[in-house]
Amino acid sequence: MGSPVIRILVVDDSVVIRKLLTATLAEVPGMEVVATAALGRIALAKIPQVRPDIVILDVEMPEMDGIETLKLIRKDAPRLPVIMFSTRTERGAAATIEALTCGASDYVAKPSNVGNVLLAMARVRDEMVPKIQALTGGGPPGTRPPAGPMVLLAQPAAAAPRAGIKVASEAALRPLAAAPRPADLARATPRSAAIGPAPGQAPSPAVAMAQAAAEQRATTRFAAVAPLAPAAGSPPPRSPPAAPHEPRLTNRFAAAPDALPAIAVPGAPPASEPRVIALGSSALRRPVEIVAIGASTGGPNALATLLMQLPPEFPAPIVIVQHMLATFTRHFAERLASQCKIKIVEAVAGQPLVPGHAYIARGDHHLLVARRAGRPCLATNQDEVENYCRPAVDVLFRSVAQVYGAGALAVVLTGMGHDGLAGCSAIREAGGDVIVQDEASSVVWGMPGFVARAGLASQVLPIDELGGELRRRVVLAAPRGAEASP
Repeated sequence: MGSPVIRILVVDDSVVIRKLLTATLAEVPGMEVVATAALGRIALAKIPQVRPDIVILDVEMPEMDGIETLKLIRKDAPRLPVIMFSTRTERGAAATIEALTCGASDYVAKPSNVGNVLLAMARVRDEMVPKIQALTGGGPPGTRPPAGPMVLLAQPAAAAPRAGIKVASEAALRPLAAAPRPADLARATPRSAAIGPAPGQAPSPAVAMAQAAAEQRATTRFAAVAPLAPAAGSPPPRSPPAAPHEPRLTNRFAAAPDALPAIAVPGAPPASEPRVIALGSSALRRPVEIVAIGASTGGPNALATLLMQLPPEFPAPIVIVQHMLATFTRHFAERLASQCKIKIVEAVAGQPLVPGHAYIARGDHHLLVARRAGRPCLATNQDEVENYCRPAVDVLFRSVAQVYGAGALAVVLTGMGHDGLAGCSAIREAGGDVIVQDEASSVVWGMPGFVARAGLASQVLPIDELGGELRRRVVLAAPRGAEASP
């Protein structure tokens, strides 16, 4: 029996866009556009009739725009995935950020300056189809991890050697699998293969990322998306509570290590060089001096929930990579800054790292931490994409590991793909620590799931508890000063 068809509702006031999207998605096996709507009010009426699995919603429409439509959708269907279909203009970027703060699951930018309709829609398909699959759990069999356990690492122990990693027990060590080759990732399962490139061509970034996600068995959940800015006086939105028997500070999947799936960690030592294993003291080796955060799908709301929990005197700088277009990141930083107590800005090369400040990577630019005159500062570049992303979490995390070593704390939030996996390995090898968002509160448990399955995380926590954990770790022990120094 085949996988169920993903039912899609397309909402756009342009009849041309509706027809093109319908025709484009109809070419993908396992997807069906069950209805279209030219106006928001028509879409609201059709949702209970056709019961879509996901909605593709235009941002700018007459009568009722996409944001107002989204707010009404969220009232009646808080868990229904919604992808905003927006323009790349400044106006479109600001509206898209507003939509994300109101509960949109993700966005896809409309192509501009392409000149060829078929090429334009092919680009839309390459970006939209993996997101539809990730948000609906509609990928091929094998996209969900087995019900096996995961090893939860101890926090770096005071007596641990700098390059060592302590895990549960020697019996828990499982050799890391060899990193998948591009050709292996291109051998997609039926749905991914249907949208793949012609023979001899490299897969497009979005498709290859989806194939990698399926290969590594990421897990998707339809997490309810909370607005970025809660009403005045209301507490931050909470994720679904865990079962009473699930301890918060241990991995709820931890059990017999034999069932651990093998996860490749690029840059990790080969199987012939086993790492030290045994639970150590939970005492931190040295105070947390920097927090590095990586996020993708579902990240805007997760970041808002996390950062709103931090006090203005938070005594460490925070560096963030959120996968987002260049025209969007400034608006995103400004939006977060208006909601949070800490200072939040779009990162600029040469900026010193100041405690109580958060720096968000500019779209289409890698963000790094470097030293200038002996002091840590920000650096940016437009080097090759990594994990089909720029900015890439791995690039940031590796630089943080090099500059801060055991003073680094990495946080991996919701997102599709596996960006951040190799970077977390580098931070652990440098003596730093890693925390990931849990599955229940993630929109897509891809990035954090890879890290957890690889045994690189010491804690797996709901998004609404991550802020408190950062306060506990950083506020109690981190050094204070005008600038953060490794």
